[in-house]
Amino acid sequence: MGAGRASLAWLERAGVAAGCQTIELDSAVTRSDAHRFYARVGLSVSAFHFSRPLAADYGRTQNERD
Repeated sequence: MGAGRASLAWLERAGVAAGCQTIELDSAVTRSDAHRFYARVGLSVSAFHFSRPLAADYGRTQNERD
């Protein structure tokens, strides 16, 4: 068993013992090998996570910025 499978097996045992019902994880869009691994071990894409950094002046009017 590789490190990825071993880690997920441990996580699943710990989750069941703690009364959890779901394993959820975030993975960078660029990690296509990891995505294939997650699919092979039975995880599925259930959501997309969107983000963007905010500028220091986000939401301020032009007058407030000047």
